[in-house]
Amino acid sequence: MSENFVGKTHLEADEYLKFGIDMISYGSEILPEIVDYSKYDFSVSTDTYALCFATQHSSYMPQALVIFQGFSPILWGFIAVTVVTFCLIQRIFQHLQSEVFRCLYSEVEIDYYRDTSSLLTVYAYFICGNPPSLHLGRLFTGKILFLIFSFSAFIISTLFLSGMTTLLSDRVLYPEIDSLKTLEMSDLFIQNLWTTKSEAMALFGQLNLSDGLKAKLVDGMMFYIFRVSEGVMVFDAESNFYTVNNSFADSIELAYKNIRSIAETHAFLMLVPLSSAPKDNLRIQHYPLNESFDYHLVEECLLRYPSLEVFMKDSFYFEKWSELTAQLLESGHVGRILKGSYDDGKLRNEWFAERTAMYGKEPRTFDLNDLQSAFISLVVGLFPIAGRKRYPQGHRFNA
Repeated sequence: MSENFVGKTHLEADEYLKFGIDMISYGSEILPEIVDYSKYDFSVSTDTYALCFATQHSSYMPQALVIFQGFSPILWGFIAVTVVTFCLIQRIFQHLQSEVFRCLYSEVEIDYYRDTSSLLTVYAYFICGNPPSLHLGRLFTGKILFLIFSFSAFIISTLFLSGMTTLLSDRVLYPEIDSLKTLEMSDLFIQNLWTTKSEAMALFGQLNLSDGLKAKLVDGMMFYIFRVSEGVMVFDAESNFYTVNNSFADSIELAYKNIRSIAETHAFLMLVPLSSAPKDNLRIQHYPLNESFDYHLVEECLLRYPSLEVFMKDSFYFEKWSELTAQLLESGHVGRILKGSYDDGKLRNEWFAERTAMYGKEPRTFDLNDLQSAFISLVVGLFPIAGRKRYPQGHRFNA
C-alpha cells in the first residue's frame, strides 16, 4: 500500500445480514469510489464480539472486619503501642512498686488493686474523674497514664465513629455480581452509554430478557450529561447577541459530581472483542472523568457476533489490529468518547481537569496527621489536672 494513502485510511463499521447471522465488517476506505478495487488485494481477519454486561468489581467483607478499614495501618499500630505501653507500665507499678503502694494506700485498697485488672482500675478512675497519683521519682505517673488513656479513648471514640460513618455511606458490603441472576437481584441500574431507555427496552424485548432486568434500565450516561448540561439561551437586546446564563455552568458541575456515583452504581451493556478483552478486569474511562474504573464481564453474555475485519494487503492496521485493540482495552479506552475538534474542547477539558481534585475522591482512611489538633487540645485541656498534686484517701505518707 502506498505511503500517501496511510494518512487517509480510516475504519468504518457496517452491519449486514449474511448467511442468516449478524456480521460486523470493519473496512478501510482509502481510495475514491471511481477507483477499481479489483486491482488491489485485501486481507481478512476474524474475531468474536460479545454483547455483555460490565459491572464494577465488588468485594464482600464481613461486618466484623469493616472497622479495620476506618484507620490506616500506621494509626492502628499507634493505638496498639499506646494500649500495650499503658498496660505494661501499670503492670510494672503493680509488681515493682509494692512498697510505694503501701506508703500511699491502705491494705484494702492494695488488695483490691491486685485483684483487679490494671486496665479496668484506671478505667474506673477515669469514669470517676479521680486518677491515682502514683509516684515515680518526681512525676505523677498516674496523671500521665490518665492523659494517655484519655487520648486513646478520644481517638477511638471520635475517629472510629466518623470513620464508620464514611465507610458505611459507601458500598463496602455487597457480593460479587457475576451472573444475570445476581445482577437482577442487585440494586444496580443498567445502561448503554449512547442509547436511551426506550431504545434499550426495545433491544431487551428482542432478547427476551426478564422483567426484572428491564426495570433496571435507565438512559445512557451521555444522554444524562447532555440533558443536564443543556444551557438556556438568553437574548440580550442591547448587544443583539445570544448568551448562555449561569445555569449552564451549574448544571455541568452537577453532572460532573454525579458521574462517579453513576459509574459505581450502574452496569453497562457493552460490545467487546473476546480475544483481546480481559473478562475478569476491564478498564473503562467515563467522560468527562480523567480516570478509569475497573469492571468485569458477567459470565452469561447476551449475544455473540462473528466479526470480520477487512484491510488492504500489507496494511499496518491488519498486522497490528489485535495488538492495538488489546492496548486500548488495557489503557482504559473502552467506552471512551473521542471528542471532536470543538472550539472549546481544550478549555472544557481543562475545566473538568481542574475539578478532578475537588470531586470524585475516594474516602481516605485516617492517619496520624488527623490526630495533631486532637492531641494538642487534649494536652492543653488536661495539663492543669496533670500538674495538680493530689493524694488518695488512704494516703499515709509523711513528707
